[in-house]
Amino acid sequence: MSDSAAFFRRREVQDILKALIDKEMKTIEPSLSFDLGVCYEALSTSIKKEEQEITSILEELNRRGILGQDVIGNIAICPICGSHKLMMELCCPTCKSRRIVKGAMIEHIRCGYVDLEELFRSGERLVCPKCSKTLTTIGVDYRKPGVVYKCLDCNTLTPAAEKHYICSRSHSFDERNIVMKPIATYRFDLEKRVLVEKELIEFDSVLETLREEGWIVESPAIIEGESGVQHQFSFSIWFRKQPSDGRWPDLVADHYAEENEVESTNLLAFQAKAMDVHSQEKILVAMPCLDKSAKLLAKGFGINTVEASTASEVKEKLKQTLSNIKLRHSKEGLKAEKKALEEALRELGGTVDRT
Repeated sequence: MSDSAAFFRRREVQDILKALIDKEMKTIEPSLSFDLGVCYEALSTSIKKEEQEITSILEELNRRGILGQDVIGNIAICPICGSHKLMMELCCPTCKSRRIVKGAMIEHIRCGYVDLEELFRSGERLVCPKCSKTLTTIGVDYRKPGVVYKCLDCNTLTPAAEKHYICSRSHSFDERNIVMKPIATYRFDLEKRVLVEKELIEFDSVLETLREEGWIVESPAIIEGESGVQHQFSFSIWFRKQPSDGRWPDLVADHYAEENEVESTNLLAFQAKAMDVHSQEKILVAMPCLDKSAKLLAKGFGINTVEASTASEVKEKLKQTLSNIKLRHSKEGLKAEKKALEEALRELGGTVDRT
C-alpha cells in the first residue's frame, strides 16, 4: 500500500474528512488553551483524538492540497519535547546568575552614581548612597532612565535580562533555542469536495458479500504484470473458488477523482495496467465523471464505468455493476458446464437431448 493510501485509510483521517463533508466546513478556526495548546474545537468535539494528532493531520491535508492554510500567529514550544507549557526564568547576561531583581533606576546627576530607586530611598526622602546628598528635584538633582534588572551577585545593571525556559517535562533551554510553532486557520474549498469523497470510499463494505460467496478479493491489490512491473489497483477479483497465487485476476478496478472531469489519460493508464495483468473484466470509478473522449475510449476497450459525485453514490452504483458482472459470469459458467457435460456424454456414446 502506498504512503498516500495508508494515510487516507487511517480511521482518524477518515473521521476528519467526514466531518468536513457532513458539517460543510469552510474554515477550521484555532483557539488556545494552556492545558491543550492549539485546539480545533469544531473537530475535537466530535473526534476523540489528542489535539496534537488532529493538528498533525490538518497539516498533512494541507501538504496534500486538500486544505488551504493561513498562519495567524504562533506559540513558543520546547525544542526537545514540543510542550507548550513553559516557565520563564530571568538571569544575568554577564554571570548567568538567577539572583536578579527588577526596579526603577535613579542616576544622581552631580556624582554620577546609578542604582535602584529603593537603595536611594531613606524614609520619604531620596538620598544618594555614594555621596549622601539629598535629591529633591527630578531633572535637576537626578534622572530616572527607566526600569532595569540588577544582579545580586555581580551588581550588573541591565535594561534586559537574559531569558531561560523550563518546560512541563523539566527540559531546560535558553531563548535562542526556543521553537516557534505557527497557529493556523485551515480553509476547505468546497470545489475539492470530490477529492475528499474519493478518499471516503470504503470498497470493503461492497466487496464483503463477494468474499462470502467464495470469490477471491484483494483490496487494495498489488499485482505484478507480464512486463514485470507491479501495478496497484483499488481492488482485484478472482471469480473461481481457488487460490489466486500465480493466476491473473479476472477483474481489476481503479478509481480516479478530479475537480471537474476525469480525463482520457487516466483511463488509458488504467487500460495499460489491466492489459499487463490480463484481466477479463475492468471497472473504472470516475468522480465526478469522465470527459467525452474518455467515455468513448471506455466503450471501445470494454471498460465498465461508474460515474458518481459522492462516496455513497459510488457504493450503490458499484454494487449494481458488480451484480451485473456476477450475473453475466454465472450464466457463462452454466453454459460452460453444460457444454462440458455434452462433450462427456458424446465420449461415452450417449446422445444429447436439446429440446
